[in-house]
Amino acid sequence: MSYSVENLKFAYDQTQVLGGISFDLQEKEIFCILGPSGCGKTTLLKLLAGILKPESGLIDVFFNKEKSFLFQEPRLLPGMTVYENLVFTTKAHLDEKTLKEQIEYYLKEVRLWEYRDYYPDELSGGMQQRIAIVRAFLFPSELMLLDEPFKSLDIEIMLSVMETFRTLWHVHGRTVIMITHDVLAAALLGDRIMILSEKPTKTTALLANPVPNEMRQIQHVEIGKFQSELYGYLCGVK
Repeated sequence: MSYSVENLKFAYDQTQVLGGISFDLQEKEIFCILGPSGCGKTTLLKLLAGILKPESGLIDVFFNKEKSFLFQEPRLLPGMTVYENLVFTTKAHLDEKTLKEQIEYYLKEVRLWEYRDYYPDELSGGMQQRIAIVRAFLFPSELMLLDEPFKSLDIEIMLSVMETFRTLWHVHGRTVIMITHDVLAAALLGDRIMILSEKPTKTTALLANPVPNEMRQIQHVEIGKFQSELYGYLCGVK
């Protein structure tokens, strides 16, 4: 099943940010929105999340369903342990028994169960972001929105955290929209990649990833070629 966004426009005061964005979203895919910094990616995500209202255009009712979010920062509450953070954000949506079982399951999946009683400032940045990924999957949603969640990580940690995300996604598939300006992140995670222009933002290309999700590694020759193709569109040489 697919869901559509049609001719979405948005302006701040007199500045036209989105000049007419259209795309379709396939169920259980990772759809990546790639564009230069400042082009309106986060604005588009806020429109899809229902935080902002469009100037014009249509957004499928699918986007009204429950959503989970993964942000640039982990956004863990500093006064709560890892376990308490996870309980706090999902206790209204799962019964107590299920919630305990699910927290234990997910923390063991990402090899962080032994850190359940630690506070966020006792964990590395990569560990905190893996907890944020657990929180996003723990929340019972059909749609997951990712706002450059790997941006602040160095390359080695970024690859590890992305692999954590992909592992959980393979087992507990969600429909995912990820915005990023990172070509590598787009090539490794995105099943399809929509490339945006500078403001007023429009779609310049929509590309299917030539490498199956489970085979995407930084060393894969075709991933390298696909990155080059994405760079070409992003830099306007295509």
